[in-house]
Amino acid sequence: MMSRNNIHAYYHIVFSTKQREPMITTQMQSSLYKMLWNKCIEIGCDPIMINGMEDHVHILMHANPLVSISKTLKDIKGSSSRWMNDNYEFLESFTWQRGYGLFTVSPEEVPKIASYIQNQKSHHANKSVIDDFEI
Repeated sequence: MMSRNNIHAYYHIVFSTKQREPMITTQMQSSLYKMLWNKCIEIGCDPIMINGMEDHVHILMHANPLVSISKTLKDIKGSSSRWMNDNYEFLESFTWQRGYGLFTVSPEEVPKIASYIQNQKSHHANKSVIDDFEI
């Protein structure tokens, strides 16, 4: 019998800008990803890889098992949209689309998913974010 919890909750999360507008310029991306990385740590998650494109972000993380994933995403999306509006000028305020994609990842698949996220630019040269969600 186990004497302590042993939880491996790895998630690949994808969320888009409102109406998938290309609002995240290449000049903003590294600062946004750093902010997201720090926010993950602040809320007790272990980020593994963060990257994206002008209209969406991918996060691979080991989630905090003491906080619901919906609360985790609410914190990440809310704080990052406020941060974007505080740090950059937009014609209309920056917001994320309401929903998100959430995929569980086995520990064995973490390196493969991390590589996929790291290589977003080359991946999306041939596919749109919509294609990624089609079954």
